[in-house]
Amino acid sequence: MTHPPASGQLAAPVSSSVARTARLHDLGLHKQPRADLDEVVTHLGRSAGAAYAMVNLLMEDGQYFAGLYRADRPELPLIPRTMPLDRGFCPSLIARGGRALVLTDTHSHPRFRSNPVVDILGVRTYVGAPLLDSTGSLLATICFIDTVPRPQTDAHGLLALIKSERDAMAPSLLLPAGR
Repeated sequence: MTHPPASGQLAAPVSSSVARTARLHDLGLHKQPRADLDEVVTHLGRSAGAAYAMVNLLMEDGQYFAGLYRADRPELPLIPRTMPLDRGFCPSLIARGGRALVLTDTHSHPRFRSNPVVDILGVRTYVGAPLLDSTGSLLATICFIDTVPRPQTDAHGLLALIKSERDAMAPSLLLPAGR
C-alpha cells in the first residue's frame, strides 16, 4: 500500500514544482482568480453538497486557488486563495503521483488528521483529482472538502463525481481566462 507523505513534508521535488510553475505561467495561469474556474467549482461544490471546492495551482512557493467556492453557510470560515504547501491535502495528491485521493473521514487517517486544515476549517472529507495538460504533465488539482465525514460506502461515487467534474472542466483550464 502506498502512503502519501505526512503533513508538513513538501509534496514534490523542487524541480517538479519549478517545472509545474513554469508550465502554469506558459498557460497564463497566474496567482489570480478566474471567474470561469470559480463557476466550475461552484457547480462541483453544490453537486457534492460540500463546504468548499477549489481548483488548486500548486506552485513552487505555495498553493493558489484559481477557482474557489464556499457554501453559503455563515458558520464556515472564509479562506484565502493562498495556502502554504504544508497544509491541505492536494500536495499529498501530487506526491502520490497524481492519483485521485478520497478521504471519507480525515480523522480515520493518522497522516491526515494532524493536518492544520482539519482544525482550521473543520475538514472531515476530502476528494481530489489531478488536472493534467495535453502533455500529461500534472498542473493542478480539483477538489472539494466538507466539514462532515461521508460514509465509506460513498467513496466510489465521490471518486466518480470528482473525475467527471475534472474531465468536464479540464479543457477550460488550458485556455486563457475569457476564452
